Amino acid sequence: MSALQQILLTALLAFLLAGSLFGVAIGAGLLARSARAHALMSALNRWVSMRRVLRPVELPRESGKGGRGLGVLLAAAGGYSLFVLAPASAARVVAALRIGSASPLALIAIESAKWLLVVGCAVSVAIGIMMVFLPRAWRVLEERANRWYSSRRLALGGNDMHVPLERLADMHPRAAGGVILALSIASAVATALLLARF
Repeated sequence: MSALQQILLTALLAFLLAGSLFGVAIGAGLLARSARAHALMSALNRWVSMRRVLRPVELPRESGKGGRGLGVLLAAAGGYSLFVLAPASAARVVAALRIGSASPLALIAIESAKWLLVVGCAVSVAIGIMMVFLPRAWRVLEERANRWYSSRRLALGGNDMHVPLERLADMHPRAAGGVILALSIASAVATALLLARF
């Protein structure tokens, strides 16, 4: 296992241990003082309207029309980047970053990122050529691509709070506290044992 993988795994296990210990505290709170634990959970369960937060993003805006100069710039920059990126070796990038040449995951990630960038550069060249030589076809494509869809309408109902488990815990706070405490202790012990092995 490489050093990077060990660091990521240790961080994940520490995060899981912290979550398990938080569950132990919640379960113990529900068992000992269910009224105070309920007041804390009610304060933490505050609802924030995503519609209000995302409203500025939802408004359609006109960005102005790009001309032939922008098309030439896009085609030239995309072509140059394509020329530089296509022959690049992912193995050399892995070696330069000192990730470890034995790490196939790093090689796959860098190779995938390279080809994603190559495809993006090719699309940039195609868009630039369309803007310069086929402006009418570009305007038709731009109008179709710029059609506005309201995500607020698409996500209708997704902004509502659904709290069936909280209602069940409100009706039976000690039983819920016992279940949460037992499962959190089991999770904390298992995570701590795994963490001790690293």
